[in-house]
Amino acid sequence: MTAWAVVEAVLPASVEDPAAGAVVGAHRLNAEVQRRTWGHDDFTEPVQHWLRTLRDQEYAERVVLVAVAAAPGAAPPAGVAGVEDRDVVGAVVVELPRAGNAHLAELEVWVDPDRPLEGIGTALVDAAERLAAERGRTTALVTTAHRGEPPAGHPDALTAASGRGRLDASVPGVRFAARRGYVPEQAERYSVLDVPLDDAALAAHLDGAASVAGPDYRVHSWTDRAPDAWLDDVAVLLTRMSTDIPQAALDLEEDPWDAARVRHREDVAAATGRGFLVTVAEHVPTGRLAAITQLEHSVSQPACAWQDATLVLREHRGHRLGMLVKAANLRHTARVRPATRRVHTWNAEENAHMLAINVALGFRPAGVEAIWQRTL
Repeated sequence: MTAWAVVEAVLPASVEDPAAGAVVGAHRLNAEVQRRTWGHDDFTEPVQHWLRTLRDQEYAERVVLVAVAAAPGAAPPAGVAGVEDRDVVGAVVVELPRAGNAHLAELEVWVDPDRPLEGIGTALVDAAERLAAERGRTTALVTTAHRGEPPAGHPDALTAASGRGRLDASVPGVRFAARRGYVPEQAERYSVLDVPLDDAALAAHLDGAASVAGPDYRVHSWTDRAPDAWLDDVAVLLTRMSTDIPQAALDLEEDPWDAARVRHREDVAAATGRGFLVTVAEHVPTGRLAAITQLEHSVSQPACAWQDATLVLREHRGHRLGMLVKAANLRHTARVRPATRRVHTWNAEENAHMLAINVALGFRPAGVEAIWQRTL
């Protein structure tokens, strides 16, 4: 078996930097894992954009650890110097939130699909958990992705702790997480919508929702940057995304947003070739925003967009605002980004209301992502 070792990658300013081999190798592995899991490249951004995101440390510390193989007969590397892209056989990104949830460590783990059962994943997670503990983190979260969902009653079906959503317990990633003491607290349904929607069908959704919402609610849409007048309200809505959606038993606290954080996120997105398609619902009597939905898009992937956030404040629920803003944003997307053909979204399986909206719009189930939790 080829020798390998885990080292921390540097995050250089450019992928052309001689020290960028470890990060470039980690990106290559991520792309291959995504391709084999989902059968497409919609979740893989250009490596230079990914590096820019990693280097953004304002609201979260991001550390990349890589497993690096040595040449046959050679000793494994003691550090990251001289690491080549082709030598990276595994990687883990450790994200440590700074603004809120300072007790958390969020891990993304990728192992070369052609090198299973060599202990690479174990060594990477060992190193990531040590790093998290050294930073004072007490809870670790990791996700596993599944292209399908086993039927109820299947001998290998593992139900998430929330009671909704099933995983295939025979999948290596599931067995690995369970052996390490992680609990699958929540399952999210991954769904895809083919767009643009038929004009008449979309109009029916919009008109039906607007008739229930009535004149007290008015929609507004924008692309990429929020108008200054709405910045504070957008920050409130994004903060409430961390408290008002189903969280199962995940050890999550409020994640606070303010106007500066909203602008920072927009600036980083612009610097990495990404942007946002946003629709909000204004509560006319108060002039405050009551609901938001956001799609994220990338100039490198014009055919797809990703659902980023949809929220209706608790005090404004019951007026079909969720359908109102989502349908309006799909119309906005068709108008300003007509090349879009697919929208990807993820929703907790216990979030019955939002799932019902998605099903009504035509989203089709495409897989499951499980969120696993462990106390360090």
